[in-house]
Amino acid sequence: AAARRPSTIRPVEALGEAAVERRELGRGRSITGWSLVFAGFAGAFVPLFLRGEIGTAISTMATLVVVIGLAVVGPQVTALVVRVLAPPLGRVWRISGYLAGANAQANTRRLAAAVTPLMLSIAFALATFYSQTSSTAAAAEETARSTTADYVLSGPAGVSPEVAAAVARVPGVATATPVVRTSVLTVSTVGDSVDVQRKSAQGLAGEQVRGALELGVDGGRLADLAGDTVALSRSEADWLDKKIGDEVTFYFGDGVPAKLRLVATYTHDLAFGDFVLPVALAREHNGGRLDDAVLVRRSVNADPAAVSSALRSLPYPGLTVDSPAPAPEGGDRQAQFYLNLVAVGVIVGYLAISVANTLVLTTAQRSREFALLRLVGTTRRQVTHMMRLEALVTVGIAVVVGTVVALVPLALLNLGLRGSPVPSGPLSVYFGIIGGAAVLGLVAMGLSTWVALRARPIDAIGLRE
Repeated sequence: AAARRPSTIRPVEALGEAAVERRELGRGRSITGWSLVFAGFAGAFVPLFLRGEIGTAISTMATLVVVIGLAVVGPQVTALVVRVLAPPLGRVWRISGYLAGANAQANTRRLAAAVTPLMLSIAFALATFYSQTSSTAAAAEETARSTTADYVLSGPAGVSPEVAAAVARVPGVATATPVVRTSVLTVSTVGDSVDVQRKSAQGLAGEQVRGALELGVDGGRLADLAGDTVALSRSEADWLDKKIGDEVTFYFGDGVPAKLRLVATYTHDLAFGDFVLPVALAREHNGGRLDDAVLVRRSVNADPAAVSSALRSLPYPGLTVDSPAPAPEGGDRQAQFYLNLVAVGVIVGYLAISVANTLVLTTAQRSREFALLRLVGTTRRQVTHMMRLEALVTVGIAVVVGTVVALVPLALLNLGLRGSPVPSGPLSVYFGIIGGAAVLGLVAMGLSTWVALRARPIDAIGLRE
C-alpha cells in the first residue's frame, strides 16, 4: 500500500515529495479513517444493550478500531492540535518554541508517525485493564445486591448435601438454599470452525431460592427448576433464540451432553452466570458431589443470636458460619483476569519496542536538519530544547487522545454494566500507564537527539538522508 503512490507518480513529483511531505491526505484515506473512527465509537454503545463478556470484548475492540481510524487520519488530527499549540510555544520559548512549532506544523505526517504507536499503547492498556476491573466490579456489586441470605455456611472442601436438610430443620430458619458452583460447555459452529466456550453456572434448589437469592427472574418460574430443566440468563436465551419450554442443548462441565427444558430466564447474569441448573444435577456432574455453600435466611420473628448459635452447633466438622458476603465467582474468572493481564503486559511490551524504534528512527533521520540549524546559528542547547518541546508535544497529544479514545468506550461499558460512567479500578494504574508512556517517549527522543548531535555540523550536513 505504501509503495503504490511512489510507483505511479512522475519522478519529479516523487523527488519533491521526498524533500517536502504532502500537505493533504488522499480522499480515500480520509474517508476510510473517519469511517473507522465512527464505526468504533458506534460499537462502543453495544454494552448498553448487550451485557456480559461479549459486551466487554466488543468495548475493547471498539477502542482498537477507533485507534486504527485515528492512525489512518493521524496527520489531520495532529495538524489540528499543532495549529493550536504552535503559537503558545513560540511566545513562551522565543527560539526553541518557534522552531518546535514550525517543525511540527511542517511535518505533521512525521509527528503522526511518532504519536500513533504511543497513543495505541496507552489506549490499548487502559481499555484492556479497566474493562476487566469494571466487569469484575459489576459482577461483585450485582452479587452483593442479589444475595439476600442472612448466613453463609461453608467448609474447607465443600459441604455435604445433608447440611442443607439439617439446616432447614433448625428453629428460626425460613430458607436453606444449597449452592453448587460449576461450569458448562457450549459448542457453536461457524462455517467449518467449531467454537467451544466454558461458561460459569450455578446449581440451585429452585423451590428454596426465594428469600436467599434474587436472580431477577423475568420469565418462567424458578420453582420449576427440578429434574431435567435449566434456567438461562436473558442475554443467553436471546443469543440462543430460546423461549420457555424449549429444549437447550450443551455439555456439562465433565463433558456429558445435556438436553434440558428451559423453565425460567433471569437478568442477574453477572452474579450467577448464564446457566442455572437443578442442584442435584449440578452435584452429579461436578466431581465431588458436594455443595459449595448453603445460604440461610432467618424467619422474620426469629432471634438472630439463637439461630446463629444453633447453626454453629450443627454436628458437621469444619462447617463455618459467616455473615453474608458476595459469593466468590470461582477461580476461573480470577484466573482469566490474571491471564489477561499477562497477555496485556506482553503486548504492551512489544508496543513499547515499536514506540521506541519509531521515535528513535524519526529523530535520528533528522541529523542533517540539526546540522543545518547549527550551521545557521542555532546553538546545540537550543536544538536540544527544541527537541524536548517536540517530545512533550508528541507525548501530550498521545496521552490526551489515547485517554479520550479509551475513556468513551469505558464510560459506556460501565454505564451498561454498573449504571455509572466512572470506570472501576485503581487510579494509580492510569497514572502508571501514562507515566510509563511519557518516560518512554521522552527518553527515546532525548537519547536519539543526543546521539544525532554528537557529530560536527560540517560532517553531519554531508551525510545521506
